[in-house]
This record gives sequence, structure tokens and C-alpha cells, in this order.
Amino acid sequence: MAKDAPGGVDPASVWGKSDSSRRKDKPTHRHLMEPNYRRCISCRKVAPKEAFWRIVKLYPSDQVQLDTGMGRSAYLCPEASCLKTAQKKNRLGRSLKAAVPPELYSNLWQRLPLSAQSEHRAATPT
Repeated sequence: MAKDAPGGVDPASVWGKSDSSRRKDKPTHRHLMEPNYRRCISCRKVAPKEAFWRIVKLYPSDQVQLDTGMGRSAYLCPEASCLKTAQKKNRLGRSLKAAVPPELYSNLWQRLPLSAQSEHRAATPT
């Protein structure tokens, strides 16, 4: 602000916000995650996007699918615990703002290593 404000007083200095006291090097929230990093919707882990499964709600059809397409995306760790939590608490549906078909969860369970699949089968009642 100019010092020639009414009364000859710089309003920033009155309120204790002079230019010299402002921190210009303070990072904003956008600078906390590096480019091409994503966050798992289940465990909140941050990692390069290649480390996650990508689930997409396509635009404009609102169809939910895996890996490819343009639209709203959610990322999930390829781990049984994250998939189990996401399925139980409907984290994918809430993130994508769409209903997630059960077949999509079946496909994700099949992508897990065999040891995790056997744990899921043992925990799922038949």
C-alpha cells in the first residue's frame, strides 16, 4: 500500500503486515506433494501414481472402470488391507461420486497376489 493513504499512515504497518515481515518462501499446500504423486484413498499413503491402481469414473457416461479413461479418478494401493477397507467403507464410491459395481471389486481381488486372495476367500462367507 502507498504511504500517501489518508492520514499519511501505511495501513499494512498499522496491522503488523509490512512487506518485510511476509514470508515469501512459505510453501502452499500445492507444493507439499511432488508432481505425479497420488494418495491412496484407503491408507492415505503418498507414492508415485504408477504404484497405485487407478479407478476411473468416465465422463460423460459415469461408467466406472479400471486403469484407463478420462474423468474423475481414485487411487488405491495394490494391497489386501487397502482393498478390504475401501470395499467395506465404500471409499471408492464416495471418492468417485458414483456406484461401484461388485465386478470391479472382484477384478481388483483377482489382481492381488495369491496369498492375499486366499486370505480374502477365507474371510468371505459363502
